[in-house]
Amino acid sequence: MLTSKVAKILPFVAPLTEGWKIRVLPGGKRPVRHGAAVAHDLYTRAIVDVHPDPKKPYMRKTLYNFRKFRKKFKENIRRIKGRWVWILYPGQSVRIGIGVVMELPLNQAGYVEPRGSSANRFLEVVNCHVPIDPDFRAEPSALLRNTGNEPIEIKKGESLVQLTRKLVNVDDPIDEPLEVFSLNDMSITSRGVGQNGSTNSRRRHR
Repeated sequence: MLTSKVAKILPFVAPLTEGWKIRVLPGGKRPVRHGAAVAHDLYTRAIVDVHPDPKKPYMRKTLYNFRKFRKKFKENIRRIKGRWVWILYPGQSVRIGIGVVMELPLNQAGYVEPRGSSANRFLEVVNCHVPIDPDFRAEPSALLRNTGNEPIEIKKGESLVQLTRKLVNVDDPIDEPLEVFSLNDMSITSRGVGQNGSTNSRRRHR
C-alpha cells in the first residue's frame, strides 16, 4: 500500500499529467517528451531580454522574433534558406525565451538544460543550474553561449534546450528552518567547520 507521501509524488513523475501545468504563449510550442526520455524538449520562441515585457509581464521582453530584418541586429541575423536565423558567433551569448509558463508541484524544481546535440556543438546553457521554482509564473529563458570556434545558427521553433524536473528533498512543501540562537544548539559533527574535501584530507594527513 502506498504511503500518502509516495502517492502524492507519483502523479508528478509521469510526464504531462495533471501533476503539472503549462500555458503555451503566443509564438511558443508545447514541450515534447520523446519515448523514454527523462526530459521534455523546449522550443525557441524568440531572442529575449532578461526583463519581462512591460505589457505582458508573464513573458520575457522580445528583442527579435525571427520575422524580418532588424537593422539593430544586423551583425547577427541572416536570411538562410528562406528563414531568418540568429547567428551566435564564438564567445557571444544570447537569451532565448522558451514560450511557455508552467506550474510545477510544490515538491519539484525545474531546470532548463542543454540537449545532447546542443552540448556536442559547444552551445552552453549558462543558467542551467538556476531552478524554476514551483511558484514562478512567467516564461523561463535560457542564456546560451557559444564556447566553440564556429558560428551557431539559432532558429525559431528549434529545440536547443530541455526541461528536467527534480524532486525537492523536503518533508513538507512549506519547509522552514528552526532558528536557534547558539551554535551549541546544533549537533556536533566530525566535519565541523571543514569545507568540501576537508574530511578526506584530514584522514590523509594524520
